[in-house]
Amino acid sequence: MRDLLIIAGMCAAAIIIGAWLYLYGPTGAPDTDQAAASVESVAVQEPVAESKDVSFGVLGHGSVAEGVSKRKNYAIYSKEEYEKMWKLTGSTTKMPVVDFKKGYVIAVFAGERPTGGYAISVEKVTDTGKERHVTVLIEKPGADCVATQALTSPYQIIRVPFSAAELSHTEVEREVPCE
Repeated sequence: MRDLLIIAGMCAAAIIIGAWLYLYGPTGAPDTDQAAASVESVAVQEPVAESKDVSFGVLGHGSVAEGVSKRKNYAIYSKEEYEKMWKLTGSTTKMPVVDFKKGYVIAVFAGERPTGGYAISVEKVTDTGKERHVTVLIEKPGADCVATQALTSPYQIIRVPFSAAELSHTEVEREVPCE
């Protein structure tokens, strides 16, 4: 009976946390929702010809983000927002340090997928002056591929140098052939 009460309490806590995340987003700050909306507002737009590649560093990636079930992009501008986002990934690795005076974080989540073999990554970041354009690659397994029969939720988190440019993104989907 005691075990049943513990399990019920844990389920109730998970539901409350899930409801809070759904209502207030992963950061709980209105600026993040606005930043996420600005990333998603321009779904497919090609960068201007005079673009400059921006170097970026991968902070983390994985196949099971426990706290994000839908396809999302986030721009994160503070340590507090970053800590909350890192917890959403369910990663057991130590959170890499980011100097938010010099840069910010972009997180891309593929959302819940029915099997293994899916991946998401930032392929390229370019600046055109007024715009910072992020090219997101979404990979899926080929039709005849044998994949793990478990739900996955791939993600990648990167660090980029600071820019006041407006964010936009393009999604590129690629089917990965079986090996």
